[in-house]
Amino acid sequence: GMSESEKCVDGPTLRPSLAEFADPFAYFRSVRPLVEQFGIARIIPPPGWKPPFALDSDSLRLRTTTQRISDLQATDDVSQACFLQGLREFLNAIGQPLTKMPLLGGKDIDLFRLYHAVTDMGGYHQVTQEKKWNEVTG
Repeated sequence: GMSESEKCVDGPTLRPSLAEFADPFAYFRSVRPLVEQFGIARIIPPPGWKPPFALDSDSLRLRTTTQRISDLQATDDVSQACFLQGLREFLNAIGQPLTKMPLLGGKDIDLFRLYHAVTDMGGYHQVTQEKKWNEVTG
């Protein structure tokens, strides 16, 4: 079968300015039509950008998960693999590498579903402002 990087065909590389990237989720929404046209894009954060949140690795119970790409059958699984690869590259680029998958209450967090749930509810800031995180995780 194809390797992970072959399945994740390179789309455009976007280099937002600090101003554009002040609210990353708003930026992601603004480039979404472009990203959907290609299916994937590489977003390189501007130099000097600091993430508005950091994963506190001490407070997360973590466990490594591995997934063989040959096990991925459905298109959904491929887009999920591409999403996770993109997320890993993004977190590496901002100096917050994802070495292990986060757990919540002893269960793996499905980052792909979490991302779409948060996006569907208006994004990180809206969910936080309206205190809807328990709806997201429910």
